[in-house]
Amino acid sequence: MNLIHLLKSEPPKNQNLPLKTLKVLIAPFVDNCAINGAQALCHHLNIFPFIKAEYQETPFEPEILILDGRRFYDLFEKGRSLLKRAKADVLIWGLREENMIRLNFQTLRQYEKTTQPCFSLLQGLYLPVSYFQEDNLPQSVMDLLAAVLLTASENLTSAEQKTLLTEVVSRLEEAAPPSEIKGKYLPYIHNLLALVYISAQQTLQEESIQAAEHLLEKALHNALQLDDSLLLSHIYNNFGLLYERASEEASENRFEFCKRATESRRFALKYFKKHSFPYDYGYQCYRLSKLYNKFWKYTSDTEALRESLQQLREAEKIFSSIVFPFLWAQIETNMGKCLAALGNISKNDEISMRAVECYRKAQKILTRETHPLAWAETEADIGNIYLFCGKIFQNEPYLNEALQSFEKADEIYENQKKQRERKQLQKLITQANQYLSEQIK
Repeated sequence: MNLIHLLKSEPPKNQNLPLKTLKVLIAPFVDNCAINGAQALCHHLNIFPFIKAEYQETPFEPEILILDGRRFYDLFEKGRSLLKRAKADVLIWGLREENMIRLNFQTLRQYEKTTQPCFSLLQGLYLPVSYFQEDNLPQSVMDLLAAVLLTASENLTSAEQKTLLTEVVSRLEEAAPPSEIKGKYLPYIHNLLALVYISAQQTLQEESIQAAEHLLEKALHNALQLDDSLLLSHIYNNFGLLYERASEEASENRFEFCKRATESRRFALKYFKKHSFPYDYGYQCYRLSKLYNKFWKYTSDTEALRESLQQLREAEKIFSSIVFPFLWAQIETNMGKCLAALGNISKNDEISMRAVECYRKAQKILTRETHPLAWAETEADIGNIYLFCGKIFQNEPYLNEALQSFEKADEIYENQKKQRERKQLQKLITQANQYLSEQIK
């Protein structure tokens, strides 16, 4: 299997594709010359039946595309504004650097996607400027761009995304690259090929893990010869993505893959500077928290649980409830779970009550009215905390709080016809009542 090559072929002519299309917005390229590269890219992308590309002339300061950290927030907010106004799925930015065009990809919920992969705004693709000057974008390059857009998109379901990606990746596996794609272009292309290949897999098995590793090792080898810390951070991030998925899906060695994922994400964190690229830094912290939580479950090492909590606290500092409401709610929920576990281990109700506070914060976003099942699950978790503390400390108020939480959650489960969850709650309600009767005696 030769995944490091790009295909020279026509797009598929007859596929059973989903009816949904990706609306792609292309901003004017900052290229310092009138080559109309953005319009050319728009024309070529519209060849694909699942892409509707639009070029939009819009004013913005060219300096925001210089990824040195100083204007990152300006770039992020400008992109979000354009995406909202156009109701687009993906926005493509273009900047000329010497004889290359750097493309970056933005989505409306970028960094808020709690399932993998998360496509970073900073993750770029370099292509020869001659492709745009001559309006001569090889179909092989367009296939890669289509795969990148599919991977970045949040509009398609997982099944739809993988169906389309499989079609494109199957072509990317077999052909030779265009003659211009060599040298300094390769690490960026290998890195993105690895990302789309991983995203296309229904389940990661030994062969697919090795294929993705091969691409990323190629990218890393070439990247080390370039002075591009952002590229290195994204390569390590994709190693982390690969190994984290392997830790959940591989038939064996899951604990070893968990260790590799943690090491890779710590390397990525080293290159993502907190004050320059806060969202990428915060996202790595969020993923590391999940990995340390796995370590705790594997080993019962309380230090791993504390490290998971520490990474969540770092992420909480970055992602606000206003800009990233659902990710923030997930961070608060996960902090509640960590604190609840630490409270149980140490038999410390002060820690347990801090867990309740985190859960209550999450419920301000995932409300009873808008997300009833998520709200009920959190309410049941709160009830479990009060039940544990009421039992351990023989505390009647805690037990009464537990009963109230369980009953509120049960109301939701009854309305939603969740019989399994109701049975579990009834057992907990019985326990709470039993402990209460013992307290009264």
